[in-house]
Amino acid sequence: MNLSPENKNSAEPPKPRSFGKIAALFISGNIFSMFVRLAAQFVTTMIALPKVLGLFNSINQLGMSYSTFLQFGILNGLNREIPYYAGKGDTKRVYELTAAAQAWTLIVGSTVSFVMFVIAMWHVFKGEYQVAIGWFTNTLVAFSFFYGQLYLTMTYRTSHDFARLAMVSSIQSSILLALTIFVFYFNFYGLCIRAVLTGAAQLLLLWHWRPIKVKPKWNKTHFLHLLKIGFPIFSVDILYEWWNSTFLGTTILLYTSVESFGKYALATNMWQALYVTQWVGFMLFPRMSERYGKNGKVREIIIMGLKVVPYMFMMTIPMAVIGWYVLPPLVHYVLPNYVDAIPAAQWTLITILVSSFQPLTHVFNVVKRQDLSLIAIISGLSVTYITIILRARHGVYLAMFPQCQVIGRVVYLGICYFFLWRLYRKEKLELQSTIS
Repeated sequence: MNLSPENKNSAEPPKPRSFGKIAALFISGNIFSMFVRLAAQFVTTMIALPKVLGLFNSINQLGMSYSTFLQFGILNGLNREIPYYAGKGDTKRVYELTAAAQAWTLIVGSTVSFVMFVIAMWHVFKGEYQVAIGWFTNTLVAFSFFYGQLYLTMTYRTSHDFARLAMVSSIQSSILLALTIFVFYFNFYGLCIRAVLTGAAQLLLLWHWRPIKVKPKWNKTHFLHLLKIGFPIFSVDILYEWWNSTFLGTTILLYTSVESFGKYALATNMWQALYVTQWVGFMLFPRMSERYGKNGKVREIIIMGLKVVPYMFMMTIPMAVIGWYVLPPLVHYVLPNYVDAIPAAQWTLITILVSSFQPLTHVFNVVKRQDLSLIAIISGLSVTYITIILRARHGVYLAMFPQCQVIGRVVYLGICYFFLWRLYRKEKLELQSTIS
């Protein structure tokens, strides 16, 4: 394929830097972003009533959460293949797959935006203008979500890219906080304006600093390759994310009300802001894929993940402890409309603490053993739902949802670690058999 001179220059990789230094830089940037986002979320919940947040979040959840299915794992495949082929030294393959994935993303993003536009117009004809504006917002946000947050972010896969990602996150969070003034003046419509402008800012920054500068180029062979690699990863990951967000949110809506769902935004915001595991996982997965591309040894990437887990646990302990005791007086004083959600937010902190053991689960996607991950997720999801049903018999309250989530998460991680031990032991026995 034709690459610009800028692309050819970028094919020369920079000198590698230690994972610890890169992780420290990336995480510190995200910690700054986390606190700014928390400030924006607290200010938002102070201004907007639970009903308003409930309406906005429900439209956003219906529009964005389910539309993610339409990318069919192409970007998950790209996420795995860029560092994998970089580890093999095949730069040409990296560019070809990236161009094909970009073409697919543009098709899907444009299609989703058009469908949401049709839904918005349908609400206009029904005279539901506020809901229509919410869907018009998703029309604009959808494209920046697919092309920016999904596609462009996936191309930031090597060590020197993470500093720029941390910068993008920090700038976006700062813009989010600044644009909260629109919520103050325009309420629901201010939430819509902020969502559009924040998404546009993220898209422009990611595009400006994109590390792989290629033009979209449809290629059926590359598309099918990414589909073959990415669809199993996507199926497992989307089920896991659905369990974490969409499933829990839908269950809360079914068992409670739109207002309660709006109040639960306090817990949701805590999860999104403090979910440190995703930061480390974002860096660890390409590192594992690159290492596996070089030597194909499972035990090395398992050890790589095991070294990260203790640091993750030590990092999340103070977050959980401080948050548990600071939240009640803070919410009572600053967010009196959300007092009912305090226990739910506290238990969400426990979920984050349990999730510190999760970085190791990226091994399954690297070695293409999503079947094992799928068994663990279905088990954890089933335990979560069964526990919700049993607890609901004695009365429904918001805190029961994250409590059940904690139980399901422990089951999920327990099964994952058992399978990882089996993979490690199997390779060790095969190596011993080869030597003897």
